[in-house]
This record gives sequence, C-alpha cells and structure tokens, in this order.
Amino acid sequence: MLNNSNKTLQLVEVIAQQLAANQDPLAKYKALEYAANHIMLLPTSKIKELTGAKPRKSRFHRGIFVFSKTEDKIGRETAWRVQMTPSAYRPGQTQQF
Repeated sequence: MLNNSNKTLQLVEVIAQQLAANQDPLAKYKALEYAANHIMLLPTSKIKELTGAKPRKSRFHRGIFVFSKTEDKIGRETAWRVQMTPSAYRPGQTQQF
C-alpha cells in the first residue's frame, strides 16, 4: 500500500507542476523581458530554464533576446546579461509598416 501511495503522490506532483507551468504561456517570455528591461543578470541555469538551451558561446540569440556572458558569477554559475534586440516591439511604440 505504501508503494501505491508514493506513486500516487508522484503523479499528483507531476500534474501540479504541469498545471503551474501551463498557467501562463508567456511567463518565460515575460521573465526574460523583465530581466532585459531591469538590466538584471541571470545565471546559466535560469537562462537554460527560460530558453530551453544552455548557452555555450559568449553571446547568443533566442528570438528577440540577446544573451551576453559577463565576467560576474552568481554562485558558481556564469552571469548573463539579457537584452532585447533594437527591433523588438515594445508597448507604446508606434510601428511603421
């Protein structure tokens, strides 16, 4: 019976994680946008979590975001500066088509 309880608990945890992850489909984008707008540095693990890719070069692009490696560390990890490309749409800007 204990084994079934553990499996049930694991299943509930997986379902809860999926529900939390699916609540806002733009959550990762918003986190990157916030980091870019507030000139925040993010550790490698957070970049991987938000983009799905571990950075391997000193500078790389994902969508409208540019990630630049810094000499700083966050714990043991490299710190990355997040910027948005100049052509990225920002609310309040007028777009010319």
